[in-house]
Amino acid sequence: MEIARRCIYCDHDAPESSPAIIMPFVAHRALGYAAVEITPDWGLRDVPVGPCQARCNTLHCPRCGGLFMDLRFGEPELSALYADYRGPAYTALRERYEPGYVQRNEALGRLSHAMAVESQFRGRLPDRPRILDWGGDDGRNTPFRITADCCHIVDISGKETLPGTQAITPALALAGDYDLVVLSHVLEHLSSPISLLEKIAPLTGRGALLYIEVPYEKLMGELARGNTSALWQSKRHWHEHVNFFSRAALEALITRAGLDVKQLVERQDSPESSVLCAICSNATA
Repeated sequence: MEIARRCIYCDHDAPESSPAIIMPFVAHRALGYAAVEITPDWGLRDVPVGPCQARCNTLHCPRCGGLFMDLRFGEPELSALYADYRGPAYTALRERYEPGYVQRNEALGRLSHAMAVESQFRGRLPDRPRILDWGGDDGRNTPFRITADCCHIVDISGKETLPGTQAITPALALAGDYDLVVLSHVLEHLSSPISLLEKIAPLTGRGALLYIEVPYEKLMGELARGNTSALWQSKRHWHEHVNFFSRAALEALITRAGLDVKQLVERQDSPESSVLCAICSNATA
């Protein structure tokens, strides 16, 4: 693990900091830090009794407006957190810390925005495109899955993918040729989103378009609307989403990876849920 000292989006060298905690489920699953209660029998003279939470900081970039957790998980922590994602062990532990999670997750699993994504590519792709969905889970939300000439999926969870799709290794994916590469709800989870974008960028040099979708968190929308500049300090906890994107932060990250932003829009999926959607190509194309 590392502690971020610079902006992970635009590389600004002086992010602002405010205290926060890691949510207990994430601390337990990723770090092995189970919830604990400090009691008098611990004998800690200068530490008060009560619940003890894993600490971190919220960092805010004054240049691009992005927010992120300062603690950057390494490969062991990410593997522990996302292996068999939403499988029995994951779900049981999360339900223990967050009662009602199972019901909420089942409702989310019935939603699909694939058609909304497909509509953004009318006239941009062949009739039977070659698709790579990086972080695509089992493929249920992969755009063009039904009509694709091929539909490859890279995912850390190790799940079996749906008929018509094929799970492949990152190495095979990076050596392939595609019409569209999808990064949907991936970058908000990553400790180093720039590293993944730099890996994928050569695929756009071979003709692929890149589609990126990330949550546009309610707090980020409030900041964009010009509410008090200190509002970012209200971000006191971090869960699986360790990166909160502003429009400028997402555009800066894409540009740093050598990509060109062709389109960047907000899509409102519900009164409480919005996403930022970017279509990118190779900057030299």
